[in-house]
Amino acid sequence: MKSVITLIKCSTCILLTTGALNAQQTIKERQQRAQQVELFYNMAARAYEDGDVTAAREALRSALSINRSHAHSIALARRMKTSGNQTVLARRKRIFSNVMIPLIDLNEASVKDAIKVLATTVETQSKGKVIPNFIIHDRNNKLDKVKITLKLKNVPAGDVLDHLLRSSGTTASFGKYTTIIRSRGGDNAKSPPIKKLKNKEADFDD
Repeated sequence: MKSVITLIKCSTCILLTTGALNAQQTIKERQQRAQQVELFYNMAARAYEDGDVTAAREALRSALSINRSHAHSIALARRMKTSGNQTVLARRKRIFSNVMIPLIDLNEASVKDAIKVLATTVETQSKGKVIPNFIIHDRNNKLDKVKITLKLKNVPAGDVLDHLLRSSGTTASFGKYTTIIRSRGGDNAKSPPIKKLKNKEADFDD
């Protein structure tokens, strides 16, 4: 009888130990899955901020395949869906803006020449990695009479562009492959209406 009781106790201890080990293993597996989800989510977030939408989507798929209810991954997926290509454009603008310009020296330069100098300098300083592809839209030739004088040293390309835009009264729109320069108000902006003054003869005719 004692041997039976001892056997039962031993069996119970084994079962309890096995259960505890299984519980610990389950907890460890959950922790590992949670770490994997966070890893994939962080990869997706970094790729998204860098404008690499494709890589961000792949990382999100991996995160959500492990945990479909991961709140941060779901929120990022919704954000990517609503933002469209804006992230890619923001990345292109950020990369351009961060190129350091050692010297920009303009003296009574036209807008076309000033933009050309900036584009060439950016391409040179980035060793061909950043090509601005500036296109100037000026149907009404508003910018022909604009002259720009500017001298800056060791500044980011974004700052140089800002100075050029303010000096010329223009705006820049970064696209996927090109950057459009336009005069403020657009090419088709109309001049404000001129009020006509009534002369005395008109008054008398009334």
